[in-house]
Order: sequence, then C-alpha cells, then structure tokens
Amino acid sequence: MEKWQCGDMAAFEALYLQYESLVLKNAYLITGSKDDAEDVLQEVFLAVWRFRQTFDPAKAKFTTWLKRITVNKCSRKRRQAVDLTSIDKLDFP
Repeated sequence: MEKWQCGDMAAFEALYLQYESLVLKNAYLITGSKDDAEDVLQEVFLAVWRFRQTFDPAKAKFTTWLKRITVNKCSRKRRQAVDLTSIDKLDFP
C-alpha cells in the first residue's frame, strides 16, 4: 500500500490485478451491464491512482474505500444513462 501511495506503478499494477474482478463484479451487479461495468472498472482505477493519497488505512480498509469509489462511479453512470434517455424522449418539431 505504501509503495502505491508513493506513486509506484508496479504496486498499482499489483493492486489492479488483485482487485479488478471484485470491482468488475460489483459494478456489473449495480449496473446490470457488462459494457457499463467495464467502463466503471476503468474509471474506478483511474480514481484509485489519482486519489491514492487520500486513502487512510487508519480510517477504513482498502476494500471498503474501493467499494465506495465503485458505487459512486456506478451511480454517476446511471445518472448519465437517465439523462441520455430523457434527451432521447424530447420531441422536437
């Protein structure tokens, strides 16, 4: 964890390999779509890299932090889908 938080790319890759199936599974269960789950997987690990210094092991387990990011990204994905559906329903002359 310390190496990843210090910007070690090999440590980040190890985290990705260890947790990608967990994130993908949770994202699929939430979104119900394989394509959306794969998009969320990418977004989650971009956030994991970008915000690595905000993770505090004294406050939460890594998996808890990771699941919270996953849920947030899935919620954002659903809102975007609803917004696009609303636009599709607009009736233009």
